[in-house]
Amino acid sequence: MLALVGFVGLCLLVGAADTAFVRDGGWAWYLSLKAPPGTPANWLFTPVWTALHVAVGTAAWLVWRRVGAGPEAAASMFGT
Repeated sequence: MLALVGFVGLCLLVGAADTAFVRDGGWAWYLSLKAPPGTPANWLFTPVWTALHVAVGTAAWLVWRRVGAGPEAAASMFGT
């Protein structure tokens, strides 16, 4: 169970680091664009990306847990 927390935590940390870079200028650029009809509300981005990061962390943990798949199999999903 501790490994699950680690995998999900790693994914959330990567998401937080990405947010730190985007907030410097990327968000202002995005807000300056003319949004087409059907574009989701801006407040939806945070919960959706958080859910995606949790899902990716959980999937990495499931791969790591599978019999015969070592930590390298799960880590390979992160490009290492």
